[in-house]
Amino acid sequence: MKRTILLLFFFATSVVHSQEHMGTPVMRFDNYVNSFGAFGGLYLGKELVGEVGFGVAVLDEGENLDFYGARTSLEFNPSDDVYGIKIDLWKTLPIVPLNVGIGTVSYFQEGKFNQTIRPTIGLSYNYFRFSYAFDFLIGREHIHDLNIHQLFLRYYVPFHRKKRHQNILDEAE
Repeated sequence: MKRTILLLFFFATSVVHSQEHMGTPVMRFDNYVNSFGAFGGLYLGKELVGEVGFGVAVLDEGENLDFYGARTSLEFNPSDDVYGIKIDLWKTLPIVPLNVGIGTVSYFQEGKFNQTIRPTIGLSYNYFRFSYAFDFLIGREHIHDLNIHQLFLRYYVPFHRKKRHQNILDEAE
């Protein structure tokens, strides 16, 4: 299962890389909105975990597909006193609602600490994301109540939005 997820992740990132850096014009639409906003989400694995945070994002509101951004957030599981500080990036592929992402989470629980790398893959529509994530632990495992495999549902609420227009095809840089 891990290998299948990793293969899908590397395939999706290679498609993005080939479009943006190998001379192929990237297909763009023209209703882009830059925004700053808040995120909220729920993670379901062996434990139910909540998430709140802030970030920046760009969305093509006309097509509801091309969506990417970066954010920082707090994950929390008050029943086990586990908290995590997360930084991540994601990108929804143009034309299809498939999203890929990568992040890192620093977990804390009563003096214990774990660091993880978290690749994600899933579906996006407008400001919603439904994805699967896998946490790769870095170093020794000190906290035993972590979700290694997890499904999550996340919603982005933009506060400050700035509309911009773009050509249908951008020249590759």
